[in-house]
Amino acid sequence: MKTFVGVSGFSYPTWKGMFYPDDLKSDGFLQFYARRLESVEINSSFYAAPGSALVKGWAEKTGDDFRFAFKAPK
Repeated sequence: MKTFVGVSGFSYPTWKGMFYPDDLKSDGFLQFYARRLESVEINSSFYAAPGSALVKGWAEKTGDDFRFAFKAPK
């Protein structure tokens, strides 16, 4: 069994300087994150399903072994 390690979300500007480099733009957060962790929980799916174009864009920024865990809708 494979275990994937990640956290709840990746789009946190407050992580700049602690996890993300200070000069990293927000559109680079996921790619940077995916080079260090293997999965991420997508919290926004609790409120609304993300569009297919958005999910495809996320997939293009991560590797084939990266996993997204979508929170079930409310």
